[in-house]
Amino acid sequence: MAIEVAPIPLPPSADATKFKDFGREVKGVNPGALSEEQFKEIHDLLYKHSLLLFRNVDLTPEQQYALTKAFDPSSENYGHGNNKTEADKKSILHPDLKTIPRVPQVQLIGNGTVYNHEGIAEAVLKHPSHTTFHKTQVSAEDTEKGYTRFYRWHIDAALYNLSPPRVTTLYAKLAMSWRFPWERPRS
Repeated sequence: MAIEVAPIPLPPSADATKFKDFGREVKGVNPGALSEEQFKEIHDLLYKHSLLLFRNVDLTPEQQYALTKAFDPSSENYGHGNNKTEADKKSILHPDLKTIPRVPQVQLIGNGTVYNHEGIAEAVLKHPSHTTFHKTQVSAEDTEKGYTRFYRWHIDAALYNLSPPRVTTLYAKLAMSWRFPWERPRS
C-alpha cells in the first residue's frame, strides 16, 4: 500500500492560508516498521509539513525511540528521558511523567493510574490543566465545547543540560477522542 497523505483539519477560526502546508495525516504505513524508502518519504513529509499524524498504529517504546533517533542519529536522549525526573521529587515534571524502565528515552505521560504498563507496576499520573500554564483561561462555555489551549508540546531538555533531538514523537495509547474539538458534533 502506498503512503497516503491528507491535510489535518483546521478549526473554523483558523486562517487556512496561514496553515496550507502545516500538518498532515499519514496513512498506509506503520511508523514503527519503515523501510529505508518509506523513512525517506516520511522524513521529507515531516520537514515540509512540521507535524505528522499516524492514527491507529501500535508502537513499542523501542519502536518509538528508534523512529525519533532515525531523524537524529547523534542524539543520545529524548526530551527529559534521562531518569532525572524520577529521582528529583522537586522536579516540576515528576508528577506528570514516568520513565519506561527498559527505554529511558521514552516517557509515560497522562492522567490517572496506570497498572502493569511496559515494566511499570503502577504509575499515578497527573496531567496538568492548560489553565495552569496560561495567563488567561478558556471560557467555561468553550471548555464545555471541548476547546483547550496548546501548552503541552515542548521539551524541557534545557532544564537538565540535555540537547534535545531534532524531532520528537508523541504516541497516544489511549485518547479520549480521535476528533479535534472543532470536528465534534455540536449539541
